[in-house]
Amino acid sequence: MDNIIKSFETQQEKISVLLNDDNTSMLTIEFEGNTVSDKLFLPKLKYIKFVKSENKLFIYLDDLSIQKYFNEWVNDFIDTLLKIDKTINLVEKFNASLKILIRVGEKDSKMSLNTAKGLYGEFLYLKDCLIESKQEKDVILEAWHRPSLANHDFVFDEFSIEIKSISKNNTTIKIASEYQLDSLENKNLFLKCYILDDIIQSSIDSLGNIYNEILNLLDSDSLKDSFSSKCSDDITGYLGPEFIKLDYNFILIDEITYIVDQEKFPRIQKNQISPYINNISYNIDISSIEPYKI
Repeated sequence: MDNIIKSFETQQEKISVLLNDDNTSMLTIEFEGNTVSDKLFLPKLKYIKFVKSENKLFIYLDDLSIQKYFNEWVNDFIDTLLKIDKTINLVEKFNASLKILIRVGEKDSKMSLNTAKGLYGEFLYLKDCLIESKQEKDVILEAWHRPSLANHDFVFDEFSIEIKSISKNNTTIKIASEYQLDSLENKNLFLKCYILDDIIQSSIDSLGNIYNEILNLLDSDSLKDSFSSKCSDDITGYLGPEFIKLDYNFILIDEITYIVDQEKFPRIQKNQISPYINNISYNIDISSIEPYKI
């Protein structure tokens, strides 16, 4: 049975530390309403889980490998609250304290080069849209299909676009599924390829730099929060350079855009596939799609 070992209350919130049967602490925060809890920084983490139920938030470990650090963080967080004025902004205090825990919980994880390169390509296109497009910035962010995976990386009212990042020596482009080059609702579909030079073990963190550049282009806290949430809630779980420092330097060599003609573009089409075949991925030779360059 869980036992409450510490608690703290403000005028709007109640916080409790519970000790589970496995001696793992669980932090619970109870709010008067959902408006406050919605402002909490709750990224997807490898070891730590956040569960919201009505006006309560539960924070607990999903992996006992950092049990000691997690228990210490929970106790330190409550002890700090007990020493200060109860008129504090709990959300700000919690968010700041959680950043310390993240560095522990994510210390042994590193995004792979290919994953970082793929996300970097999407950031390049997103940044260009925010600078050059006449559309509102919230519309552009909404068109970016993160964190939920979709057939195409960006879907606008007029067209869709799939982003590929490839190394300078690559001669093929990998297509991840039989649906990835299918147009949606008769919209034009474009394939945009960023050709990059990859430098590993570099002092330059290209993904972190462009992440911050995009944040600076967003002119409201709600837009910044939307972008950060899309990144942190994504399968990559990218939290920005403040938490995840990478040593990958990507140098843009060229960018090429192709229109994916649904009849002529070299691709696997669904009507060509046996219903007994699934999980399809394939490579397209770059030379074969030269006629579709725009």
